[in-house]
Amino acid sequence: MSKQAIQEAVDELLAPMLEADGGTLELLNVDGDVVTLRLGGSAAVCSGARYTRLGLLQPMIEKAAGRPVHIKFERTYASPKVKVKKS
Repeated sequence: MSKQAIQEAVDELLAPMLEADGGTLELLNVDGDVVTLRLGGSAAVCSGARYTRLGLLQPMIEKAAGRPVHIKFERTYASPKVKVKKS
């Protein structure tokens, strides 16, 4: 599995797609069959976050890796534009 191929998929395809919708994506590590990513912004907290992880990121990362991988997501964070209402 090539970390470079995965990094290119993240930088050139996946991150720009998520950024267009207010999200962020960062490749943190590739260790054997485990790829660690960090999702942020709307990609981490929107109602479609699960679809983003399973329907978009998983298949695209596996295609770049050339084989099935386990994707681990580091702690996600909300966009700084998200305001929490105080009660």
